[in-house]
Amino acid sequence: MEEYLQNILAYRLLSVGYGGIEETSSGMEAYCSEDIFDERALIAMLPDDAKYRIESIEPSRWERFIKAN
Repeated sequence: MEEYLQNILAYRLLSVGYGGIEETSSGMEAYCSEDIFDERALIAMLPDDAKYRIESIEPSRWERFIKAN
């Protein structure tokens, strides 16, 4: 995904409550709490050719991530 599209996506995700965005060698990772996650809304924000994976993390790991960011 082109950098400007990543920036737009990151802004949209942060504006709906995602707690953090990390750039990776394969694109980006976005984190949010389960109570605000909406897969349909996520899909609507993604470019048509984007790939995504949903992964649940333990609450203690989530809390450490939030504190670090």
